[in-house]
Amino acid sequence: MRGNYKFLLLAMLIAFASCSFTSKTFDDPDKDKLLIQLITYLLDQGHFDPQEINDDFSANVYEDYLISIDPYKRYFYASDIKEFEAYRNLLDDQIKAYDVSFFNLTHERLLQRIGESKKMYGDILEKPFDFSKNEDYSADYEKLEYVNSKREMKERWRQQLKFSTIANYDDAIVHYNKALDIFNKLDKKIDIANVHVNLGNAYVKLHQVAEANGHYQSALVMYEENGQKRGVATTLANIAFMYDEIKQYDTAMEYHHKALDIRKTISGKEDLARSLLAVGMGYRKLQDFTKAKYYLNKALIRAEEIKAKPLKRDVYKNLASIYAIERNFYKAYETQQLLATMKDSMLNEDSSRQLSELQTKYETAQKDQEITLLTKENEIQQANAEKESTLRSALIGGLFLLGIIAGLIFYTMRTRLKNQKLLELC
Repeated sequence: MRGNYKFLLLAMLIAFASCSFTSKTFDDPDKDKLLIQLITYLLDQGHFDPQEINDDFSANVYEDYLISIDPYKRYFYASDIKEFEAYRNLLDDQIKAYDVSFFNLTHERLLQRIGESKKMYGDILEKPFDFSKNEDYSADYEKLEYVNSKREMKERWRQQLKFSTIANYDDAIVHYNKALDIFNKLDKKIDIANVHVNLGNAYVKLHQVAEANGHYQSALVMYEENGQKRGVATTLANIAFMYDEIKQYDTAMEYHHKALDIRKTISGKEDLARSLLAVGMGYRKLQDFTKAKYYLNKALIRAEEIKAKPLKRDVYKNLASIYAIERNFYKAYETQQLLATMKDSMLNEDSSRQLSELQTKYETAQKDQEITLLTKENEIQQANAEKESTLRSALIGGLFLLGIIAGLIFYTMRTRLKNQKLLELC
């Protein structure tokens, strides 16, 4: 019996998506009526037991429908559900009357709540999660209650996003360990070191510093044994960022300087600029603003040389912060203006890139369409040619057959005339 509701729900959701989510409202009454007629027909004539459309049916469809469009209960509030509850036993009557007011209501409310949620999870993701804090979290979404306030909704989003992040890092660690086993068997030293670095990065995100440091140290040994200076510098920089995460800034600076010293001796201007930026940021955290500005300006020079706008943006951001703390408001304002200009430039470039990609996709689609049309024209021409060939062959065959028939008639008549002459002679 439950399968019938699921089948109906699938039909309703497909219909709802095709007609509702392509526009903001159901503005085609004839289409809406046709949809409901289709669903009713499926109930009465579909390849399953005919379902009686009554209040029990209505309640089951109501519950399944709401679960399907908000399964994690992170869009609708308890107040929304209270409003929807008035329709629990009315859907059967609405289907019979070809009425879609319930689906209009839920659709519009869902779009509203989705818009609100974007601001919520955007704010949440601006700050890193604290994975060192133990929290109780239930993934049994069916047993969750709907929230009553925006504060509760934001907390639900925070917990679900944090849980999802942990799950992603846990999955990554599992796969990295599998890769580590494979590379160990193949004795691929550099690949083993690379995997250790990735494992260290994953554990840092989970605030498991001891595990992270263990993997970083293993990577360092392998890179050093194999003369991989770039790998050593990258690992030292990652160790520095690990100590930054736990606010041990003095220790972090030691590793940032070690990474910087190595990057000065090898190629890679962007890596050098990043190390200069990291050292400058480190001194800012230690409130040694003179040294911070020195390294940040060096990073800015390198970033300008390689036209690295994201690096320039980060330099401007840190310099503006320092000038504001020093109460050098003129320099702070000037740097903030440069930062705003850089952000606008990056946004414009990103928009131009997206437009270019869309243009390319459009032109490709146009070419594909032209190719399809040409292919169809060729197929039509080929079909016409085959048809003409068939007609020509049929005509020739018909004429040949007529010739044979005419010859037979002529031969028969000639034979008769001969026979008649013979009879007359006799």
